[in-house]
Amino acid sequence: MKRSVEVNILGQSHTIKTDIPEEEFSEIVRLLNSKIAELETQGGTVTTYKLAILAALTTTADQYKFFKKIDLLINKISEVIN
Repeated sequence: MKRSVEVNILGQSHTIKTDIPEEEFSEIVRLLNSKIAELETQGGTVTTYKLAILAALTTTADQYKFFKKIDLLINKISEVIN
């Protein structure tokens, strides 16, 4: 069941509906804020909006790479089994 959760991202408070367990959701928000902080230290002046877009893109790229690695591992395991 979805519930409303208050989060702080880029210094702004947001209310988000989610069914993700509270501990996991807190960790997700922490990881997002960490990614944003990492991008801020890489130099240049960017707007809050651009920082959010960069964080979304880099996080999605990381996720894509992770799933590609999982697919490769599954294929290798399948080859060994067969």
